Amino acid sequence: MVSSRLWDAQLNKPPKLKPFDKDILSVNGNTIEVNGKTRMTMHVGGTDCTMEVLIGDISNDAILGLDFLKTQGCKVDLLKMSWSIHGKICKLYEH
Repeated sequence: MVSSRLWDAQLNKPPKLKPFDKDILSVNGNTIEVNGKTRMTMHVGGTDCTMEVLIGDISNDAILGLDFLKTQGCKVDLLKMSWSIHGKICKLYEH
């Protein structure tokens, strides 16, 4: 999921979002307002990844879901607080 704020700041975006009519729940059980879905390329961990994303009202720039982590072959190491994408190791951040 990509934040509405980040989506609005993009210069080269499709003119309209596709409808998305399912409820998405946050960790605390609240419903996240979803504005639609689209395909976009994001620079993640030093790699450009094109994927279908939901655009919604979240406070972070983006949330990487298990579907993304799996399709990109990512590995998460919670003991070292790191993750890897395409062999590149990145630091995990805590809020």
